[in-house]
Amino acid sequence: MDDTQHPAQSDTPWIIRSWVAPVVLIGIGLAMLTVGMGYRESAARFPTAVGGLLVIFACVDLWCRSTLPGAAGMADFWGAGFERREMPFDPPLRSELAEIGWAMACLFGMALVGILPTLPLYCGGYVWLRGRLPLRTAAMVGGGMLIFTYTVFEFLLDYDLYRGILFTPGGMAAW
Repeated sequence: MDDTQHPAQSDTPWIIRSWVAPVVLIGIGLAMLTVGMGYRESAARFPTAVGGLLVIFACVDLWCRSTLPGAAGMADFWGAGFERREMPFDPPLRSELAEIGWAMACLFGMALVGILPTLPLYCGGYVWLRGRLPLRTAAMVGGGMLIFTYTVFEFLLDYDLYRGILFTPGGMAAW
């Protein structure tokens, strides 16, 4: 056991404790920012917001994993650490790839038909198919997401959500 490893970390796999995950997330976030800034204003909002937040949170995670000054305090504040892991098991790769597939399907749906129809379908579908909850519960989740998204963004904030390639004048050329 080296100086940077806590005794409770010894049973946690190296790949989970290592600096690799936050560095990969920083790279993904920077790629999202770079690509997103090339889109027109309304299409750039989502990828730049997600990419920016991903970089910020991954940097905080990287700092918490380090031995830099203040890292222990940040780890305590953010609840980071491996003594009380949220998941006491390591999910199989197939399960992780399925989660990535769900996220990619959501992003593809947003690009194709827009945010407003995709979010309720994604949330309801995930609750029903992945969460294995009753269809009625999934429909309530999807309906609640639709009502919330429309009310907050389209109605109260008067913010036009991205309409997708199929419903944006010019389609793919508008990107």
